[in-house]
Amino acid sequence: LTSSTAPATSTTSSAPSSSSSSSSNLNDFEQEILDEHNTKRALSGAQALVWNNTLAQYAADYAKSSFSCDNVQLIHSDGPYGENLAAGYSGGKDPVDAWYDEIKYYDFSNPGFSEKTGHYTQLVWQSSSQMGCAKVDCNNSWKQYTICEYSDTRGNIVGTDPKTHKNFFAENVIKPSSS
Repeated sequence: LTSSTAPATSTTSSAPSSSSSSSSNLNDFEQEILDEHNTKRALSGAQALVWNNTLAQYAADYAKSSFSCDNVQLIHSDGPYGENLAAGYSGGKDPVDAWYDEIKYYDFSNPGFSEKTGHYTQLVWQSSSQMGCAKVDCNNSWKQYTICEYSDTRGNIVGTDPKTHKNFFAENVIKPSSS
């Protein structure tokens, strides 16, 4: 089981144009992964994400062009959105739960990016408001490749907010009340 995330160094993000889709238009995987994201985000008081078909299409196009079940390598698209990748999980819930599980390594007293916690911080990033995901089903031990894109704010932004002079991680990765 493996997953990958990368830090961003800029606050600029292209907001996708053909934005959200009502939940009734989502397939089972899309609904499950959206619901699990929002369940985990609610623990930190983050706003619910809205499904974005443009982000989902971006994820699907990248997955089709870059991923092989026979030679699993998690390589980021380096596109304009925040991104989480995973392989070796099934459905929409399992990859999100694995990303969220990185909370155990996150130091809320010293907020910042870490390879060990990047999926978690991307998942709960407070100012992200839209998401879209895709998957590739593998008929081998890798089970499934999952890719999620995040927007309005991409997440995992390294640096200081010029408006508030606070660390972006301190502003966007809030400790759950139960942790």
